Amino acid sequence: MCSVSIANMTIFYNINIICAVLHWISF
Repeated sequence: MCSVSIANMTIFYNINIICAVLHWISF
């Protein structure tokens, strides 16, 4: 699962974007 947190967004910004894209592709 992709955890959405301010700290994570700052550190793993690219990973969150990929997770969002994967979610869009899944739907």
